[in-house]
Amino acid sequence: MGNYTSLKLEPEVWRGLNEISEFENYTKRELVDFIATKKPANQSVSSAVRIFLLNYYRDALKSQNKKLRNFLSKK
Repeated sequence: MGNYTSLKLEPEVWRGLNEISEFENYTKRELVDFIATKKPANQSVSSAVRIFLLNYYRDALKSQNKKLRNFLSKK
């Protein structure tokens, strides 16, 4: 577990963190701990969480676009 005690995040970031933790079946603490272990040493946990969310949703959008393109190409 990390040694951070609180995170200052915007409400939208907290909502995204909640959505991802529920979807992936992790607690918020488990997800933040995972993010904290993967971040560069010179990056804050808050910043790492924001970047993780951005990348997570980008990857989801790319995946969804592939599915949509495949579906549309079959018509």
